[in-house]
Amino acid sequence: MKRHQNNEQSPKLARIKPTAMLGAGKLVSTLWKTGSQQGGWHNHFNLFRMTNRGHVGQRFSPADLFDLIKLTRLLAAALADDDCLLSARRRELADLAEALDQIICQKS
Repeated sequence: MKRHQNNEQSPKLARIKPTAMLGAGKLVSTLWKTGSQQGGWHNHFNLFRMTNRGHVGQRFSPADLFDLIKLTRLLAAALADDDCLLSARRRELADLAEALDQIICQKS
C-alpha cells in the first residue's frame, strides 16, 4: 500500500471502505462504497466462494446456484437501503429482493 510522507494512507485509498460483508452458503460478497459527497458515490461488490479450508476462488458449481440466488437477494436488499442511490434504482432493487425472496421461500 502506498503511503504518504507522514505515513498515512493516500486519500484515494482511505475512501474505499467495505460497507458490508454478505454471505449465503459458501458464497461471500463484499460491498463497497467509493467516491465522495462532492463527486458522487459509487457502489461495487465482488463475489467469491470459500472452501472448507478458508481459501477463496471464483469457480462455481451448479450446487452453488441456490446460494447465488440467496446472495443476490441480500445484495439487492442492502443496496436498496442506500440513500445515495436514485429512488427509482432503490425501488427496482427492493422489488428484485422481494421477488427473489418469494422464489427462495417456494424452494425452501
